[in-house]
Amino acid sequence: MTRWCKLAILTDEVSQDLDTVIRFAKDFQLDGIEVRSLFGRAFKDLTKSDLGDIAKGARDAGLAIAGASSPVFKCNLDSDSEIADHIELFKRSVEAAQILGTDIVRVFAFLRRSHPATSDDLKRAASHFPKLLDVVRGTS
Repeated sequence: MTRWCKLAILTDEVSQDLDTVIRFAKDFQLDGIEVRSLFGRAFKDLTKSDLGDIAKGARDAGLAIAGASSPVFKCNLDSDSEIADHIELFKRSVEAAQILGTDIVRVFAFLRRSHPATSDDLKRAASHFPKLLDVVRGTS
């Protein structure tokens, strides 16, 4: 689904205005954009209409959508309810990525509790990623 993209920029590193982001990408001969926030809304708050407009604007400009930059698992590793909420957010993020025409959804490895992270924290964080794979496979 994703057209390979060697060089892209996160949308909100440039602007909240899609036309400005596209113009920037074209001016700097980038291959695409990665959608994090636009129109004053975080990725998780973009509407289906927003996503369709972004996909069309990029496509019309000859730009790829390099990925969808979700906030999934940017949460507390010790909160089962936050983790459950983020798995639901991932489901919506996958749907958004499909509208955008990309198969890459950026996720996080939870909020760090200590520096450096402990081996136990890393193992616990890693134990949640198969749940995201289940979503992608359609088994959750």
